[in-house]
Amino acid sequence: MNTYDDLMLLATTAPVFVLPDPSAIDPLEDEKEILRDLGIDVLAHDPQSGAVLIYSEASRKTYRKADINRLQRTHLLEMCGVDAKDKIDGEDNYTTGRVREAIALVACYASQSDGQVNGLGCWRAVNEKGHKLDSILVVSGNQAGEVTADGKLVLHDRPRVHGNVLNLGHPQHWCDFDQLKDRLRHAGDHQWGESVIDEAVTLFQKWHWEGKLRPMLLCGLVMATFVQTTLSWRPLVGISGPSHTGKSTLFEVLEGLFGPLSLLSSKVTEAGFRQALGDNANAAMIDEFEKSRYRNQLLELLRTSAKGTKVLRGTASQEGKQFGLRHIVWVASIELGLQAEADRNRFIVLETKRIPDDQVGTLVLPTDEKLAELGQCLLAIAVRYAVEADRLAGQLKAVSRKGFNARTISAMQCQRR
Repeated sequence: MNTYDDLMLLATTAPVFVLPDPSAIDPLEDEKEILRDLGIDVLAHDPQSGAVLIYSEASRKTYRKADINRLQRTHLLEMCGVDAKDKIDGEDNYTTGRVREAIALVACYASQSDGQVNGLGCWRAVNEKGHKLDSILVVSGNQAGEVTADGKLVLHDRPRVHGNVLNLGHPQHWCDFDQLKDRLRHAGDHQWGESVIDEAVTLFQKWHWEGKLRPMLLCGLVMATFVQTTLSWRPLVGISGPSHTGKSTLFEVLEGLFGPLSLLSSKVTEAGFRQALGDNANAAMIDEFEKSRYRNQLLELLRTSAKGTKVLRGTASQEGKQFGLRHIVWVASIELGLQAEADRNRFIVLETKRIPDDQVGTLVLPTDEKLAELGQCLLAIAVRYAVEADRLAGQLKAVSRKGFNARTISAMQCQRR
């Protein structure tokens, strides 16, 4: 073998050393390793307030810490549990200052909390790039269920599912996942679904309405409210009518159907309502929506819900704030005060009539247990067909009707879903 052959043999058999790509090296790997060792995950960071949302594997709770610099060893033990007792400020382990520093650095690159964290309720699953997937996430208490396109239920007990960041720190368990799994199997049977819808329609027929189709619309709006944040467009619902027509009683029934997911209030301020919702997809209802100095501000906030837009406001600190809704909000009042066309086009108004004298006091309603069961059955139908219904609504959006406002057509389409 000559020298050339020797060189060729060496070139084809010698090991190849490849230098690591600097861009593939995570500069926060040391900090993330500390947090993994302690069992905590920084979910989100609000740059305006400096608050950080932290999930604990030990307690399966989510903590909101307003000032990282004030975190003491006792606070960290509260989050991390007994297994971290010897890991913080122990020999050859992490100091409290080092843990605070790790949380701060990871929080710097975490997603902002505004519009990014999904709390109680139903949400459309997205991938890591934010593109919609064909599944719905149901967040209840410290667990989440993913309803797939074929109606299967996959349970998750971690705060990150696909590209969604979930707030699993709520005490309310408004959905029983074992029962939901069973009801999802029935939801594929149209006969079962029709029987559930007929039961709800019969319930709403107990009220006296202006228009024969109102009970059917109410049933559809209840199901749409369960999956409200997953819809591309959503209406607002106004229940109006004279006194003693059962408006408040209707809201009590709705509260029974929605269960712990409901948020029923009256005479509420705009700021109080917005802060009460937080990052949750509650079934929001405002009773006694009478004329007050707060109603115009509430209506301004409610307008953002249709397409999920934001209201932008300046602050004294020169840091702008943004907020909005993705909720089908229900309001009830003798008069709704929908003076602006922008409000009238967004509301589906259902008017109640006076109860005949011979029927006063004869209203018989289902028990709380029956209402809760019916509500959970409607939930199963809603999450089973939410993606398909939203896709159909997108196709119907191209349909125009002469003489009707585009927003009114969208509201009608939402009813039919």
